[in-house]
Amino acid sequence: MVFDILNDVAGHNELAGSGEVLTIRQKTDGPIGLGSIWEADERLVIGGEAMEFTATSVVVSHDAPNTISWIPSPPFPTKRIQWRYHLSPEGAGTKVVQEVEVDLGEPEDSMLQALKANYVSMRGNDIAAGLEKTLTNLKQAAERRVQ
Repeated sequence: MVFDILNDVAGHNELAGSGEVLTIRQKTDGPIGLGSIWEADERLVIGGEAMEFTATSVVVSHDAPNTISWIPSPPFPTKRIQWRYHLSPEGAGTKVVQEVEVDLGEPEDSMLQALKANYVSMRGNDIAAGLEKTLTNLKQAAERRVQ
């Protein structure tokens, strides 16, 4: 059941604890699986400046009901951003391990170099809070399905 919630990418804007994901559009037909693609309209605030963009994501790992992972490609240079969810039975419930990898690479643009140099101090707390809230939202969604 928890995997099904994560696999319903149309609802990711409701799960995303950061509030940065605004809308989702699935671009491939059928159920989500390996190679599925969607677009997400997002709004990030970095250093007090808002940035709105659309990122295209592709599912790179899909092992129901254990793992789902995708790589978003925002319209600015990054080496790699990858989201991963690992699920395993725990007691009467499900243990969820959530990971995000952000590798900005070696940007040539001075603005992106400054972002990379200060990324943890500028985004670290927001990302950590968003991750925590996402897990809370996921738990609440699963509890609603049980009721």
